[in-house]
Amino acid sequence: MKLILQFAATGKEVEALEIKDSDKNTLLKKVEKISPSAGIQTIEVAITGVRNIAINVTQPNDGGFFIPLTTSYYK
Repeated sequence: MKLILQFAATGKEVEALEIKDSDKNTLLKKVEKISPSAGIQTIEVAITGVRNIAINVTQPNDGGFFIPLTTSYYK
């Protein structure tokens, strides 16, 4: 199985985006330096056997991001 996550930084650069298996506390994917000028990024992550996922975003307090739920999915 794969998670297809669409993600965009707004305002300030995202320093890091981490996708983890919450149950095993295992890092599945890390993406660094996502700038607002990059627009929407598509991030693919293998999630076979994973039951619970955590997405952690590291960014300045005055920054922002969005994840469009209509185009993010798993298959």
